[in-house]
Amino acid sequence: MRPLTPHELKILAALDDEFMSASVIKIRSGHSSSEPIDGVCAACIELERRGLAERTGSGRRSKNRWRRSPQIN
Repeated sequence: MRPLTPHELKILAALDDEFMSASVIKIRSGHSSSEPIDGVCAACIELERRGLAERTGSGRRSKNRWRRSPQIN
């Protein structure tokens, strides 16, 4: 498995125990609010795939809400 990219590491560092939207993660990780959200979502999906983050719920509104996986706290 490849190592996490610097972008993914920033996203991981921005996550905590509470679920938050991708837009909040984007700002907490130091990205401009004008940047597209797609890169943050892609990084969160990769972190989720690796077991480092988890997503909440299943509806449209909750689709882009993540937190750090409880297993790595």
